[in-house]
Amino acid sequence: MSYLRLKGFGAPVTLVNLLDLTMSGQGATTFIFGSSLGAADAQGRTRMAMRLFLGVEFFHRRALPVDLAVDLIMKMCEGNKNHECPEQEQQTWVAGRLGFRF
Repeated sequence: MSYLRLKGFGAPVTLVNLLDLTMSGQGATTFIFGSSLGAADAQGRTRMAMRLFLGVEFFHRRALPVDLAVDLIMKMCEGNKNHECPEQEQQTWVAGRLGFRF
């Protein structure tokens, strides 16, 4: 489970992910890749969302690992077969992230 809030956009986006999957190597500094599935709250609407991320983790398997990653966040809207959102509603975000993993 994870929580992510991004404020640097026209409207802030908050992600609450119920399912996280992360793959990483075994070294002290390693590449990480993962995906998450949950809900995104943005522009006054809460919708199902997915997040993909790719990055580097420093101090892997230590007490406080540090992640440097790029996130791609995709919001899925209902009402059509391609799950596209209305034109006035943002559907994707790309963000850089520096954070700690507990």
